[in-house]
Amino acid sequence: MAGNSVTSAGASKSGDHVRPTSKALTIGGIVFTVFVVSLMVAGIVLQILSKNSNPAIAHMRLNEWGDFLSGGCSLIAATWLIIGYFQQNRELRLMAKAIDLQGQELHNQVEETRQLVQSSIRHADAAEQAVKPRLVGKAESWIKERSEWRWNFENEGAPVTLLGIAAVAPLILERPSAAKLPLMLNRGEPHSLTLRGGASTEWYDNKRIRVTYRTSSDQERTRALMIVGTRMVEVPDETETK
Repeated sequence: MAGNSVTSAGASKSGDHVRPTSKALTIGGIVFTVFVVSLMVAGIVLQILSKNSNPAIAHMRLNEWGDFLSGGCSLIAATWLIIGYFQQNRELRLMAKAIDLQGQELHNQVEETRQLVQSSIRHADAAEQAVKPRLVGKAESWIKERSEWRWNFENEGAPVTLLGIAAVAPLILERPSAAKLPLMLNRGEPHSLTLRGGASTEWYDNKRIRVTYRTSSDQERTRALMIVGTRMVEVPDETETK
C-alpha cells in the first residue's frame, strides 16, 4: 500500500512536470500546421487570381498542383512526426522512472519484511528464555590444601524445583548447600556446593555435574553442566524424563 501511494505520488509529480511541455508541443504543432495550411491556401488563391496575367500558372497541370500540395503536406507530416517522437520519448522516460520507483518500493518492502521477521524471532527467543531455566555455576574459592573447589550454583532463568544434583565420575560432589530436596531454585538465588577430585583447578576442566529439576509445567528434566575455566555452562547433551 505504501509503495503504491509513493509510486503514484512520484508518477503524478513527474506527470505534472511533463504535461506542460507536451501541451506546448501540441499547441506548437497545431499553430505550425495552421500556418502552413494558410500559406498553401494563400498560394492557391494568388495563383488563381494571377492566372490571367501569368500564362504559366494558367496552364499548370494536375501533377504540378499535386506536387505543390504534397510539399506542404509533407512538411506538416514531418512536423507531427518529430512532435510525436519527443512526446513518446518523454512518456518512456516517465514510465522508466515509475518502474524505478516501484522497484525501490519493492526493495523497501522486502527489507521491512526481513526486519519484521528478525524482530519476531528475537521476541520469540526472548519469550522462550523467559519461561526456560538457565542453570550456571561460578567458581568462588579454591582451597589448595584440601583440593577443594567451592562454587556458587544458581538459576538465571525461569524458576524450577531442584530434585537432585550429582557429579559425573571422576568428579566428586562433596557438599551441596541444599540438604533438603526438593528445593525451589528462584532466579538469581545462589546456592553453594563443593567439588573435589583434582590437585589443581585445571583438572576440573570439562568435568560435569548433572542436575534434575521439575519445571512449572510439571516436567522433570536432567541437564548436564560442564566446567569451563571458572564457570559451569549447560552442554547440548540434555536428557529428559517425563
